[in-house]
Amino acid sequence: MNYFYIIFTIFTIILWYLIIHSSVNHENLFLDKFTNKLGIISGFIATAALYSGYYLNKSNVSLAEKNVTFQIIDRGWININHKILEYYKLCPNFCDSLYFSWQKK
Repeated sequence: MNYFYIIFTIFTIILWYLIIHSSVNHENLFLDKFTNKLGIISGFIATAALYSGYYLNKSNVSLAEKNVTFQIIDRGWININHKILEYYKLCPNFCDSLYFSWQKK
């Protein structure tokens, strides 16, 4: 999210530069000078919007991948433990050998 603040700061600096530059040059009216510079501002806003959209999408995809991986691992471990408990009576020595001595209850 630090990039958002950097982009916002750059946008503010450019906006202030355009306003000051438009007001110093007295050839045309202030509004005419400002509207002539709107193409630059709109290009910057579009670029900032694309970048922030990409950054947010990238972070959402990364978070979704982490959650799915955790759920798969968690579900797999629950299923394995369930099967070990289910077949414990048939082969207790094998089931005991799957754990360290400090892990057994």
